[in-house]
Amino acid sequence: MRKLKIGFSRSADDKIFSVMLQKYLKTDISHTFVMYDTAKHMGDDSIYHSSIGSGVGFFAKHVFEEENLIVRSYEIEVNDEIYSKIRRELFYNCGRKYGFCQNIGIAIVDFAREVFKVKIQNPFRKNQNCSELVHRHVIQIAFPEIAKEYDPDTISPKQIEDIMKKVGKLT
Repeated sequence: MRKLKIGFSRSADDKIFSVMLQKYLKTDISHTFVMYDTAKHMGDDSIYHSSIGSGVGFFAKHVFEEENLIVRSYEIEVNDEIYSKIRRELFYNCGRKYGFCQNIGIAIVDFAREVFKVKIQNPFRKNQNCSELVHRHVIQIAFPEIAKEYDPDTISPKQIEDIMKKVGKLT
């Protein structure tokens, strides 16, 4: 069995989109990411896999924490095969563009649902934001039954945390 963490953060210096997302979601987080313990192999205690403004990629802990304030994280334990599949899928997505417009699409979907009582798809599905990255490449692989309850094109960091409260251990 292998462990990894799903973390939740916000901008360390109150960047406008981080603050707006926190207010919109009514939470203290605006971002989610995957964290691996690499102390045994690299000397640093973790590597962060994330989708942020610069795109999808890996970040050393100290680099990630220069821009982000980690609010909390949840540890999950999976078998070796699932762990390898998650790591492979995340790696294969490195270098992809960040799905900024997807966040606008989420607001459009929410607006249509709340105001007009209609269900529409996110019109901006091309790239991935942080929540979609965690949903598609961790939750769908490790917890496929739970993943079916959420739309990866509209999932939020708050919904990712709701899932982690069910399957993970707060660290």
